[in-house]
Amino acid sequence: MTNTNPFMDFKNNPFFDPKNNPFLNPENNPFSGKEFTKMFEKFDAKAFDLPELKLEEIFAAQQKNFEAVAAANKAAVEGVQAIFAKQADTLNKVIEESKDVISEMTAAGEPQDKIAKQADLTKEALEKSVATMREIAELIASSQSEAFDILNTRLNAQLDEFKSVVKKPAAPAKSKKAAA
Repeated sequence: MTNTNPFMDFKNNPFFDPKNNPFLNPENNPFSGKEFTKMFEKFDAKAFDLPELKLEEIFAAQQKNFEAVAAANKAAVEGVQAIFAKQADTLNKVIEESKDVISEMTAAGEPQDKIAKQADLTKEALEKSVATMREIAELIASSQSEAFDILNTRLNAQLDEFKSVVKKPAAPAKSKKAAA
């Protein structure tokens, strides 16, 4: 037994029947054809005191938006690459230091001396780990901050551009004769 959604049953749902739904019937659809577009033929933005849209400026602003997003993405990718490089460098150092630690720990000596040495090495490794984590956290914060600053600068510039594009022209001053 198939359980289907009755709303998606195109054959039996009356909404999908052009006889019941004028939007599916091109002859009865109020938004198709020339009737709908006739409403806007005589539309005059100046009659409503709306600002004139300057498409060239809008397209230029969008181009700047794309450039800002690309620059922010580049900064983010560079940050990730720096983090990966730091992690790879840290891993190489750990491997080299591990070799030295193993050779020190396997050298002949008293058990008490080995335990003390192991405690010193553990403390040193922990301090290095915390310092490395701090450096990586700083790289992450720096990368995020740089990308955010790029986008924030563009957003502020875009708001200024928007104000200038949408700024309404000053209404002409009424003369005293016209007012009388």
